[in-house]
Amino acid sequence: MDTTDQYTQEEIPLSPKGIGTWVRKRRQTLSITQQELATSTNVSRQAIARLEKGSPDVRLSTALDAIQALRGQGNGA
Repeated sequence: MDTTDQYTQEEIPLSPKGIGTWVRKRRQTLSITQQELATSTNVSRQAIARLEKGSPDVRLSTALDAIQALRGQGNGA
């Protein structure tokens, strides 16, 4: 089993604002709407909007699911 950290190729900031900025930029690069990302991660569009704004009240699972979904799109970069 490969134990390589899946995020070593591209460092994602470890703050609510940094994560939100990364999610928004990656989503826009992929031309995905907030609603499409919300649907693919089983959360509300409002939860994605709060995540992208850097709100500290977003669940960690929501942030991780969004990152995983966005990393799985395109070339994963």
